[in-house]
Amino acid sequence: MYGIKYPLAAIVATVVGLIASYDLFVPRPQRIILDDGLLLYWGPAFLVVGVILFFKHFASKGGRSFYRGVLVLGVLMLAVGGCPWIYTPYLMDDRPGGEGAGMMGTAIFIVVGLPGLVVALIGLVGYSVTTKDNKAVSQEE
Repeated sequence: MYGIKYPLAAIVATVVGLIASYDLFVPRPQRIILDDGLLLYWGPAFLVVGVILFFKHFASKGGRSFYRGVLVLGVLMLAVGGCPWIYTPYLMDDRPGGEGAGMMGTAIFIVVGLPGLVVALIGLVGYSVTTKDNKAVSQEE
């Protein structure tokens, strides 16, 4: 298998992300993580990072196309979740600036926008590193 050497990090990040993401949608007494700290709100980002690392473990030796796909996914997530307050009044059949639309926009931002930022950064860094590695290998030959 190619990719990352330790898929345990991917499994841990996925499990932490699943637990924290679950806690976002249940009432406070039913939560697994009782603290309202940063872990709770970064749960979807942990989930996405864990899934990306898990798939990277099984990716082919040339990771450039993998990171290109991750970058495209991150940019799409940022486009949808980066500023959802523009389109949520139409989804909620509410007036612009209404309470329901604002709450829905905040939920979309937390669940899609913030993980999209993390995914885009992972894709950008991974793509640039694999591009530099490919250039270094081609210059040695």
